[in-house]
Amino acid sequence: MLNQHDEDSMRGFLSFIPGYKYIHTFLLDQFGLDITYLAFAAVGFWLLAPVITRAWAYLQKYFMAAITIYDNDEIQDHLLYFLEKTPQHFQRLLAETHTAIGLGPKLTPGFGSHYFWYNCTCFWVERNEREQTPMHRIQFGRKEDWTLSCFGMSTKPIEALLAKLKEDYLMQNGSRIKIYSPLINDMGRTTSRWRLVGHRACRPIESVVLDKGIETEIRDDLNQFLNPKNRAWYTKHGIPYRRAYLLYGPPGTGKSSLAFCLAGLWGLNIYSASVRDPNLTDETLIPLLANVPSESLVLLEDLDEAGVILNALDGKLL
Repeated sequence: MLNQHDEDSMRGFLSFIPGYKYIHTFLLDQFGLDITYLAFAAVGFWLLAPVITRAWAYLQKYFMAAITIYDNDEIQDHLLYFLEKTPQHFQRLLAETHTAIGLGPKLTPGFGSHYFWYNCTCFWVERNEREQTPMHRIQFGRKEDWTLSCFGMSTKPIEALLAKLKEDYLMQNGSRIKIYSPLINDMGRTTSRWRLVGHRACRPIESVVLDKGIETEIRDDLNQFLNPKNRAWYTKHGIPYRRAYLLYGPPGTGKSSLAFCLAGLWGLNIYSASVRDPNLTDETLIPLLANVPSESLVLLEDLDEAGVILNALDGKLL
């Protein structure tokens, strides 16, 4: 307990804060509330804040293990899938429009540090936006990274968590096709990067109505193209390893459906873009195609409505 002399000393110290005397008098007269202790504690915490920050930084550096994940890695998809299922565990959230019709916004942890418990272990997850020049941000969009950490000198608990998150993700989405679309930057312009927009169940190719012989022709051609020996031949002769098909016909005749069937048949992810997009020019399309991973299917729609250069494509007319 503090004696009268200690309380007078505290009030004398706090009187140097501008406006404190009037606030203290008003609350004491109107509500009988003496904020001396509360104000003194707040001042003490403010003075100790730099010490606490340094102590936490020291603790993170020498007594915590961490793994950083960049936003262009599939591990981030596994992590986000897990975090999206438990948004109520976080106080600061980032809302994004959900790609699926009828669903509310997609909520993920906001920028900064958060913590959660998993299998009796406390994990910290930190979401950071990487520094970029204005031109770099316009061209590539916002870039971010995630850092998972926990107490201890080993990353084994984090590795076990990531393995479990991957297992849960594949159990739910492993038999579904990943669909990517061009990333739009803060200025509404198409960038040269892709973003995951959703998943779609595989569809049997027999469900698409095709002219007689086309299904067999496509299957045989792709089987030959995807043969590892064929890929080695392309590499040996310095020829870009790609295969293209130009599908034409009225809307609703199954062109896009056929692309999804082929992707499901060979386990390929789909990278979809519409050249009707006014922002998708030669300057953005070429680097966009260059950033497509190997063993993927690119779906370019509405080619008849844009004057883009199609030299990057090589294949058959169907």
